[in-house]
Amino acid sequence: MDATYFWFSLRDYSGLADPAHFARVTDAWRAVVAPNQVVCIGLLILFQATAGVLILSGGRRTQLGLVATIGFRQAADPPAPRRTDARPRSAQ
Repeated sequence: MDATYFWFSLRDYSGLADPAHFARVTDAWRAVVAPNQVVCIGLLILFQATAGVLILSGGRRTQLGLVATIGFRQAADPPAPRRTDARPRSAQ
């Protein structure tokens, strides 16, 4: 529902991710979503509506909708990359 409001209000949401806890979220938002917010939010609305219909339809489609929703959540906020500057553990 929020995505629908964002899409129809036609406001500038380039700073929406500024209070995010991780800089990578803010950077990704500014680089990908902000310049293309009408398209990105339109796709988000389409995805949410499709997933909702799948989840409510029952059976295997419910499972597909749930997997799609969980997958989207993971893709939207992937785990942070491992640090490569950490010193190796010394042999004990």
